Amino acid sequence: MATAAPATLAAPPITNAELSAYTGTTLDIEFLQRIRQQLLKSNTRGEKAQTLEALPTDSEERSLILNLFHNALKIALNPSITTPARIAAIDVLNTYLLGRPIPPSPPPSQTTAPPTTPPSPPTPTATLTTLLTLLLNHYSTPTSSVPALQKSLKDLFHTLLHHTSIPNRTYWTTDLLPVLLHQLHPDSPPAPWSTGGSGGRKVLFFILDTLLTTNHVSAGDVYGGYLAHGVKGTTVIQVLVNTVAGDRTLSPSAGRALVALLGRALREENENEAEKRAEGSGGGGGGDVSLKGQKKTTTTTNPPLNITWYNQWEVPLRAALLEGDDDATGNLTTYALPGIFKLAGAQGLRRFISGFGVSLLSEATTTTTTTPSTATESESVEEGAEGADALLNMPTGPGTEWLKPSTWLTCLRVGRELGLVDVGFPTPTTTASPQSPQSHLLTIPPTLILPLLTHPSPQTRLSALTLLIHSPTTTQPLPPASLALLKHHLAHLHSSTDPEFRNLFCTLIRGLIERLAASSFSAWKKAEKLRAGRAHKGGEVPLPEQQELDKLDGVVESARGFVEWYLRFIEGEMVPGKGYARGSSALRVLMMWVKSGVDASSSSTSSTAASNPPPPPGPGGVGSKKPKSGGGGGQANAVHFPFRVTVFTPTLSRLLIDAMFHSFEDVRNNASELVKLGLLRSAAGKEFLTASLLERCFSRVAESGRARDADGLSHILEVMYEAVAEWGGGVSVATTAGDERKVASPREYVTWLVDDVLKKKFLVRIKDDGLWEGMKDGCGIHGVLGGLKLIFARKSIYAQIAASGEVDQWRELHTKIFDLCRSIWDTIAPVLCESEANGVLISDEDNNDDDAVLDSGDGSAETVLSYSWRAIKGASELLGVILSLAPHTQLVTTEDIKQGGELLLTQLADIRHRGAFLAVSPCFVQVCKRCFESSDPEIREFPRAWLMRNFALIKTKAGVITRRSAGMPFLIIGILAVEVDPKRPLLHEAFSRFVDIVNEDVVVPDTAAQEEDDAAGGGTKVDLPQVHALNCIKLLFTDSRLGGAVSELIGPGLEAAVGCFGSPIWAIRNGGLMLFTALLNRLFGTRKSRNDYSFTAGVYNTKTFFGKYPAVKDVLLSHLEVGVNGLLPSASADVALVEMVYPALSLISRLGNSSGYDMGKFPSLITDCLRSRIWKVREVAAKAYVTLIGADECLSEIDSLLTSDEGSKMQNILHGRICAVKDLIEKRMGEVFRNGSQGAEVTLGKLSEILDRQFEHLVLENPCLVTIALYLEICELVTLDPKGIIVNLSGLTSEDATRSATSSLRRTLSTYTTKHTILAQTPTGSKLVGNAAYRQQLARILANPLTGEFNTNRQAEILSLVEGPDDEVSLAILVALTENPSWLDLEADGLDTLEKLIWAISVKDRNWTELRVAAMDMLHVVLSLKPHDNYSVDDCVVLLDLVTRPRTIPLKESALRVCGRYILGMRESSAEARRELFDTWIGQVVAASQDDISFPSRMAALESIHRASAYLAQAKEGDAAVYFALYKILGDDDDDVRELAADIVSRTVFDTNCPIIPAAAGELLARWLIRKFRAATVGWAVEKIVGRKSAETMVREAAEDSGVLFSKEKQNLWIDEVREVELWRDILVENARDWAGLSGPIERLVRFSIEGLGALCEYGSAHGGVEGAAGPLGWTSASEDIFLVGWRVAAAIRILEEQQQQDPSLQRFGQDLVKIAELRDRLSGGEPGLWQLGRSRSNI
Repeated sequence: MATAAPATLAAPPITNAELSAYTGTTLDIEFLQRIRQQLLKSNTRGEKAQTLEALPTDSEERSLILNLFHNALKIALNPSITTPARIAAIDVLNTYLLGRPIPPSPPPSQTTAPPTTPPSPPTPTATLTTLLTLLLNHYSTPTSSVPALQKSLKDLFHTLLHHTSIPNRTYWTTDLLPVLLHQLHPDSPPAPWSTGGSGGRKVLFFILDTLLTTNHVSAGDVYGGYLAHGVKGTTVIQVLVNTVAGDRTLSPSAGRALVALLGRALREENENEAEKRAEGSGGGGGGDVSLKGQKKTTTTTNPPLNITWYNQWEVPLRAALLEGDDDATGNLTTYALPGIFKLAGAQGLRRFISGFGVSLLSEATTTTTTTPSTATESESVEEGAEGADALLNMPTGPGTEWLKPSTWLTCLRVGRELGLVDVGFPTPTTTASPQSPQSHLLTIPPTLILPLLTHPSPQTRLSALTLLIHSPTTTQPLPPASLALLKHHLAHLHSSTDPEFRNLFCTLIRGLIERLAASSFSAWKKAEKLRAGRAHKGGEVPLPEQQELDKLDGVVESARGFVEWYLRFIEGEMVPGKGYARGSSALRVLMMWVKSGVDASSSSTSSTAASNPPPPPGPGGVGSKKPKSGGGGGQANAVHFPFRVTVFTPTLSRLLIDAMFHSFEDVRNNASELVKLGLLRSAAGKEFLTASLLERCFSRVAESGRARDADGLSHILEVMYEAVAEWGGGVSVATTAGDERKVASPREYVTWLVDDVLKKKFLVRIKDDGLWEGMKDGCGIHGVLGGLKLIFARKSIYAQIAASGEVDQWRELHTKIFDLCRSIWDTIAPVLCESEANGVLISDEDNNDDDAVLDSGDGSAETVLSYSWRAIKGASELLGVILSLAPHTQLVTTEDIKQGGELLLTQLADIRHRGAFLAVSPCFVQVCKRCFESSDPEIREFPRAWLMRNFALIKTKAGVITRRSAGMPFLIIGILAVEVDPKRPLLHEAFSRFVDIVNEDVVVPDTAAQEEDDAAGGGTKVDLPQVHALNCIKLLFTDSRLGGAVSELIGPGLEAAVGCFGSPIWAIRNGGLMLFTALLNRLFGTRKSRNDYSFTAGVYNTKTFFGKYPAVKDVLLSHLEVGVNGLLPSASADVALVEMVYPALSLISRLGNSSGYDMGKFPSLITDCLRSRIWKVREVAAKAYVTLIGADECLSEIDSLLTSDEGSKMQNILHGRICAVKDLIEKRMGEVFRNGSQGAEVTLGKLSEILDRQFEHLVLENPCLVTIALYLEICELVTLDPKGIIVNLSGLTSEDATRSATSSLRRTLSTYTTKHTILAQTPTGSKLVGNAAYRQQLARILANPLTGEFNTNRQAEILSLVEGPDDEVSLAILVALTENPSWLDLEADGLDTLEKLIWAISVKDRNWTELRVAAMDMLHVVLSLKPHDNYSVDDCVVLLDLVTRPRTIPLKESALRVCGRYILGMRESSAEARRELFDTWIGQVVAASQDDISFPSRMAALESIHRASAYLAQAKEGDAAVYFALYKILGDDDDDVRELAADIVSRTVFDTNCPIIPAAAGELLARWLIRKFRAATVGWAVEKIVGRKSAETMVREAAEDSGVLFSKEKQNLWIDEVREVELWRDILVENARDWAGLSGPIERLVRFSIEGLGALCEYGSAHGGVEGAAGPLGWTSASEDIFLVGWRVAAAIRILEEQQQQDPSLQRFGQDLVKIAELRDRLSGGEPGLWQLGRSRSNI
């Protein structure tokens, strides 16, 4: 109960006279507090214990107390009082009711004066009803968001529930409950106290929940009451469940009410059954008795599920879960499922889950289980988790598909959190206490989770992973089965390309690490306790104790083994070529492992013995958390691993450094963080972070010149800086061999970078040898500048400088850096400031062909531009970091800040390269922010001075109009975005100046002078500062940093934009249009399509928009008036006027209608636009016209537009009016149907009547085919098109009612649309315009089956027109039927006839190609509707001929789709003929599925396989090629292609209804192939491993590509060649015994191994020698393509090694094997282990 703050001085008591004088109009909270204090004081005197009736009826005190109550009640009911006053009044009522009866209502004429006659006996019902009305009225109001008000109302209701004036529950069940239940359904009429929407129902659920939980009503009362007073056809459970699912606002309160109702119902059902059992036993015995209070004589460890109670909620809850979206499932999961499943227990959960088609659940009906053998459980998982056998655990056959797996997985996860579910294999049990927490668990076998870890739905995969690794108690060990499943499927989870999935996946892995740490630490601690106890007792250890100790040690060792496996798995995921997704996920997970404290390589003590655990890790890791169980508190009990493992092995260390040069920035950043976090402090750090590494970095950057390599160098330089700062004793550095030196301090290191590297090595070379030569060899300047930026951006550097005592030396170093930045600008500026920088600086005559130069890797204009802008980017970022972070006066002076800012300003003003000024802009923002925040007033004035200078630049550069004004707008944003004054004076000043510039008059040169200048060859120069000003204004509104600051400027901005529409200069009109578009997107959001603005109508209506921006209305009106007058039919056409009219109309079309708002001249002007001679203006005007018409006048306006005589005179006018009708029907009629007073059916009938009435005038008597076609489209939209207006009728009326309402129009339309009408006339002259659209519209209407009701010859006419003479009509019908297969309502004979017709059209070469394509697509549809037929060889030959020798690619694609069905239909043909055609078909499928083929062709190839999927299920010998093609398509670059291919694999090859992701489908198919087609698959697998090209060719191409600055993107970015080699290597090694003796594959592997090793050795010799492969950035991993060649060779050697053990006859290759061994030893001498990963079993 809310309480008021005590008054400082005691207030005088309130008298009756004061109450009489107080009218309640002066809402004085202090007065209410005085009332409450007086009541409290009365309670403390002991009057709380005596009843009010004990006082005399004429007692002044009695009268006073009653008046206090009634005054407070009157104030609380006052709708106009404030929330605090209402709270105070309610607290008074609550205080009164504590110990006092509910008083009767006062007489109407008198509320405060004492009664003159003795009152009647107290009847509190009326007062009680009033108090409940108070609760109903104000619990769900907007002010109820104030927690104090809701709390006061809740307290009041609880006081009433337990009040002694209500001795029984009759009032609640007979008076209150029916009212609540009547209003419970959302479709019920709103109650007088309802606030509208969902808010008014919130109080209902609160009251229902409270009544049930306090036992004031029973579940039977609720069920019976809703049956009598609720909405018919629904149940109260259904209403509650649907409310929880569908209304996020009501979900919490409705969920509590639902759980309370079910809990009460369960108790009542159990009581009834207990009573029946007691009656059946004669009332005696010691069995269970009722739950009404009697003491039980026996205990039931697990009572059976009450089926009656279960059936009450099972169906509605399952329906809500299956039919709802993700939000509905989330609401139910949060607010309903935990409470329901807690009541239902494991039995109810099992029964509920089985309703989703899941039958692989076992219920452990015992108590405590013995721990299963680790080996046994793991082996059970291995048998089902690997290979195609995994699919045997999925549901198979029709009708057995799992329903919405993500939903029932969520249910299992809820059960897991409640302790009802466990993961593992059912095992024998032992006797234990019935109260054991393990009793009656629902055990989920891992085989159930197995297929869901590869489900295509990301949510399902995450739910399955959550169920696998989550536990309510983190100290519970992970079952070996779960660890085994993780090992088998983490590769697929790591490789997801969905960034959201990877984020959630990493969150789950963090939880996995925490659980491993907590469970292993808890087990180790218990084991240590047992050992300590055993050592203390001495003697022989009892067997149970030893078994327990072994089990605990097994938990620790299992966790250690998994951690070590996961870290090695991460190594495999980080090898070059594994792809971005795998590398990114691996680094993020590795970061978690390092922060968990499990790393031994970075610890001072690296003990890994379980008996000597390391200390807890620092904050930020797993060790910072406490276990939920497992022992006391304190630091000693912090969660950490009881063991250490080596994370930073030599292989992982090298891979991390290589990853710092990855193609993706986030991978480089994460790798750098890991190096600084762990490798730098590990033993491997000093081994790898050496001067030799720096030499390789500089060499790599010089060779490639790529930005990613320069960025990698930057990260390496920062790491070396940290090494210098932390290691001590000096660190060796070098840029090339022979110039190694040692630096002893961070300052010496930075000085070396500035003086020796930047200045002497790079800048001097550029100045001496010219820009191109210097940049070509000195491109490392980008990396050095970036490295310095990272160093000076470190948070601790300036504190270290202050503590070093070398501030003066550092100040001098800063000055040198400033000078270097200026020198770089002076050198590079000519390249970036030229308006046309296309090779102007390339003076080499041999480099004329830019394309040839680019391909060869030599210099070109693009190369110089890239080097130049990256140099400016690096220098400006370095300058910005120092100027924004360096301490003022100590290291940078005021002059430094001023000159640095002016340098950046000059760059932004002069640069013409977009990438360069976009890079400089953030640096300028940093400097301006530093200036605004400075305490020095001189520095604070710099931004204003720079802003004034920019205004001058707009004038001085007015004649130089570059795209988007280049960097000038970014100057403005750099200053205004960081302005600290909340009043934004600079922003408003800048905007005003820009508007003034925009409004300046433009001086247009006279025609004679312009012609004279043109003749002289110079042209006329026009100064246009308006363009720069418009571009600056546009950026003000589009930059997110100015967000709300510019909201008040939108109106003036629209005025400025609209004012430019009439400018005679195109550049100004274009600038105004871009500003106008930016403002519209700011106001309404980005449009979904070019012409659809319906989604914006709810943002603003005409009244709110023009009320907010009144000046815009006048400007729009004036410009629209000028434009319209120039576009009338009587005026001469002027295209420039369209630029004035079109934007204004598009803005109006985005607004919603406001009934009663005066639009002034807009309606007449828009109507004039409907009469324009320009088609597009009429269409846009029609959309704007919708804004003028309200829903209530829509029908009458449609009638008026269609009946106007004006439209019959000119077809342009008629066309505009029909366009307006079409838009009104599409965009406004939906609102009319939903909110109209006449009902949807009546409204639709009236609309249909209007169209039917005008049909003769606008169709039969109309000479224009264009307007006829448009009118027919409207009629089709209303009567026939289910995607049109009928969509708006969904849920408002029945389908029969819709057809009945439109029957007259449909009859007219059907009667007109016949074959005779379509082919009746041969248009000539003007009728040729629109003829094609007219005939196609008629054909589409005829194809619709709804016209068959009034046209009995429809089917025959369709077939005749398909065959008929008009190709356009045939095409229209075929396209309509193809897009709507359900329209094919032909009989079997009709389908056969149609098939023959379209076959004839398809195969005749003289037919129109587009028609042949449509016929082939139609044939594809027809065949899918018919059972499998047997097709002749001749037909298949003809079809394949269309594929092999097509006239067009679309025809080939359509024919290829159909081929699959024909191949399937040839199964009864002769084997020889079938084989020949099959080989031809599969050859075309393979050719069409290549990576360089277009997407439609690849999809056509896959659909062809899909049509022949029944053929695939047979798996005949010799058909391996089609499976190989399917496997190839599983690696397609397009998601749709891969997903369809995976669906074919799962449903056809493996006959399962559980879909799988493409990666898993490919692995399963590969392992299935080796069993079904051993010989063919081995040869194909060897080709996948060694590739199609020779090793020398692959090495040569890789070497050529490594030096190109702009490398070509691969055709297929999805396929992971490294993973492919891994997969097939493992398959061939695992099945080596089965294919031993196949000499062909062995010979190919031997040849490739020798050739590949030789080519790699030769390549290595040319790149620093074979020994140069060792260490980070070695040549083996410098190029992904070179690494892949080595990976292939390593895989081939691994297969040969396995075959040597399996096949003794392999010794015939003795000499070759010796040579392979020699080359391998030579190569591996310089390679410690990176390629060795390719010879071990993969992580797949």
